Amino acid sequence: MTDQESETKEQLNELLGLREKAKRLEDEVKKTRDLEKKCRLLEETIKAKNPNSIPMMLQAVKDTSSNDKGEVSELKSRIKLLEVQLDEKDKDFERKLRTLR
Repeated sequence: MTDQESETKEQLNELLGLREKAKRLEDEVKKTRDLEKKCRLLEETIKAKNPNSIPMMLQAVKDTSSNDKGEVSELKSRIKLLEVQLDEKDKDFERKLRTLR
């Protein structure tokens, strides 16, 4: 019985792994289709009569899929860090300016 139970667990783990892999592949296919659509739209925009049209370019690069939450949070934290650094430089500049007066 233990051999049969262990074999069943192995098969279950393999099945779960395959399901996860199928889900990832499905997401990748969707992302690939979105990117191909964007490429076609960008090519059409470039070939268009007015390729410098800002609305056309914005529409072409508009992200149709949801952004990666990790990337968004990373960018937000980077922005906060840069804001803090900018504030520090502003304060330092003000101190230097006061000493010159």
